[in-house]
Amino acid sequence: MCLNKANEECRTKLMFLWWRSWHLRNDIISSKGDASVTASAHFLFNYANALLSLNGRPPLHDPKGKSLLGAGPRSPEWRPPDTGWAKLNVDASLVPSSGAAAWGGILRDESGAVIASNWNLIPNCQSAEFAEGIACLKGIRLARRFSNLPLNVESDCQSLVLALTDPSIQRSSLRPVIEEIRHLCVSV
Repeated sequence: MCLNKANEECRTKLMFLWWRSWHLRNDIISSKGDASVTASAHFLFNYANALLSLNGRPPLHDPKGKSLLGAGPRSPEWRPPDTGWAKLNVDASLVPSSGAAAWGGILRDESGAVIASNWNLIPNCQSAEFAEGIACLKGIRLARRFSNLPLNVESDCQSLVLALTDPSIQRSSLRPVIEEIRHLCVSV
């Protein structure tokens, strides 16, 4: 079948079908071989339902009776940068008991189009604040590699934002990260 002749919805459904078929094939060849076509059909239905609800459409009926909870507090919506600017949103997550952490960043232009995005793990992370600092640092490096536009950086870590906007010398364990971020920002 020539996919470019099919509409986007059909192409998407075919890709999901082929993806799940490949899963069944792998299960037969290298696993237990107990995956069923019926279970795969239910999986695809539920997966599509979840994706539709992410796009703001109401979810389809769930035979198990699951539904979304009532509207709770909404997080602020993303706002684009000013004309001629790029916006970098960064975030990080930490599992304190193991020191496992990860960071992510997404760079967008004034229309909201993605210029670049990246994520990675942070081994042996000291604190959530340190993870957020690494996210900011790596995100700014990403932005400088893919865009020459002036940059607006957004983070949900209040202590990091305060440390970056405070002109005094930092005395925390985050100091080397703060200094490198400042160096990147002035060397542009």
